[in-house]
Amino acid sequence: MKRFFPTLLAALFAVLSLQHAMAGDSSMVDADGVVHTVVSESWTQGNISGGTVLIHVTQAPDGSESRAFVPGTDNSTVEKDPCIDIDPVSNSPVLVWARYTNRATALYVSRHDNGEWNAPRLIWSDGSMNLEPNIDVRVNLIHIKWKQERQQQAHLRLSLDRETLDPAFGPENLPLGMAGLVPPGADSGPVDSPGLDLSFFASVILPQIPDQPGRIITWGIRDEPVPVVYFQPFLLPVGMQNVRESESQWLEGRFVTWFTSGPAFYYTTMHDGRWDELRVIDLSDGRTTSEALLLLQDLIRR
Repeated sequence: MKRFFPTLLAALFAVLSLQHAMAGDSSMVDADGVVHTVVSESWTQGNISGGTVLIHVTQAPDGSESRAFVPGTDNSTVEKDPCIDIDPVSNSPVLVWARYTNRATALYVSRHDNGEWNAPRLIWSDGSMNLEPNIDVRVNLIHIKWKQERQQQAHLRLSLDRETLDPAFGPENLPLGMAGLVPPGADSGPVDSPGLDLSFFASVILPQIPDQPGRIITWGIRDEPVPVVYFQPFLLPVGMQNVRESESQWLEGRFVTWFTSGPAFYYTTMHDGRWDELRVIDLSDGRTTSEALLLLQDLIRR
């Protein structure tokens, strides 16, 4: 699930309202304040059923909405894990998702041009389960990361040319080693600081080993076809269970890693080359992850 948290207040409230309505969707806000959401819904036509269709929902700043399916997804196949981003040059949405066929999932991408979605374009298929793609559109490249399930879990990334959607780099396996492991909430000691030119993907929550602390890994790359240039594994506090979401990102000029567990939003920020103590924002009152991020953004700004 990918979301964007704009400073434009009206657009933010629009995003929050859609988040309450569409669990498992993907939402982003373009430069005009229009909220773009893509959600997977069940699909039937005549005697054919069992598939899903991707629905593109737009919500203007005045609250008006429109819905349209993404062409090429209205069939008996299962389309899942949609993830959307906004092209910073054209201000148009770009979408990646997983399509289930023949006991495997392949990855597809589509761009919204001139008021309509282009035909789905296959970008990766190897006969395995490729799931939870994450997309980050930059000025030069489109960066895509996903989880692959075979005998054991792996994570890969692929970079596409932003204009042609042709492969520019990869795919490459992302590192999963534990070198440089730091525990948020303690004095980490000096750590490598990421550069402002890096494009950060959502951190991955690794499968938890019984009776062992959980782990999160963050990777970062530049907007150019090069291997991963930032790698940071985190050791979670002992007893931390059911970690659901995690991400690393620049927020108000501060590099932040956050995750949710139970009714709580935990975060640590990098300061003077070290990770600060782990802090928490309560979610038990119904506050969403989006609202917690907005609060964190305001705390950092102050």
